[in-house]
Amino acid sequence: MLKPNGRPQKYKTADDLFHNCARRDDCYIWPDKVTMTMPMLAPASPLSKLFGTTSVVRILFTVCRFLPASTRLVRWCNTRFCVNPYHHTEAGAFVKQRRASESPTALLPSQLESRHLVAPPDEVLETLKPTDSVILRHLAETAARAGFDCKGIPDHRHTNAFKPKHMINAETIYADPTTPVLVMRSMVAPRDTTPVNLEEFSFDDIEAKLDDMVAKTPIQKSKRSEVEQVDSQDDSIFAAIRRRDEYLRAQQRKTEHEG
Repeated sequence: MLKPNGRPQKYKTADDLFHNCARRDDCYIWPDKVTMTMPMLAPASPLSKLFGTTSVVRILFTVCRFLPASTRLVRWCNTRFCVNPYHHTEAGAFVKQRRASESPTALLPSQLESRHLVAPPDEVLETLKPTDSVILRHLAETAARAGFDCKGIPDHRHTNAFKPKHMINAETIYADPTTPVLVMRSMVAPRDTTPVNLEEFSFDDIEAKLDDMVAKTPIQKSKRSEVEQVDSQDDSIFAAIRRRDEYLRAQQRKTEHEG
């Protein structure tokens, strides 16, 4: 009996690649090996030779979606070694070009000349597409959730790309419902309602203060007083009023005595 030449082909279609993965939620996780930095096939694998690449992600993306124009594919989920083609997109510039075109999955103008170098003909790609009903249904569900640009993936890994590190996975702080959000400052300064302790002043105290104020001002020369007999060094206005009152009372007593 003749022995078969070489080992049998392990990966023939996309179904074989998906069956080699462990499924967790929406992700298809390729077995992680120490020597691998990314999900990849052996260079001698028939699929690697057919697509000109060892990247499992690129092969599944080409078979299940369309021929990528980008030299690299961006993974949007947080699962390491995920090969779900609907969790990957091209670079942002190519995604914008496809959104602006009438047929987003068609070849871009830059791909027309190199189409035959990056993937087998369309009729060959049709034979490689997944046919497992379970896989097809799950891929359809993940595609609907992720969207064309994969931004529909919950908590995708590029959400925190531009956030400071201390804000990533930080605890959410909610506002206190009892504290007002906005407080308007009054335009009028509030008046002090504290009662002022006023000291009690007598008329003599007020008079003394007024005398001090008059004494500090320049003394104006006035006409000579008719009261010759009253002489004092006090030049304040209150002292002059008192002297005038004393003079009038003296004149009144003199008139009563003569009468």
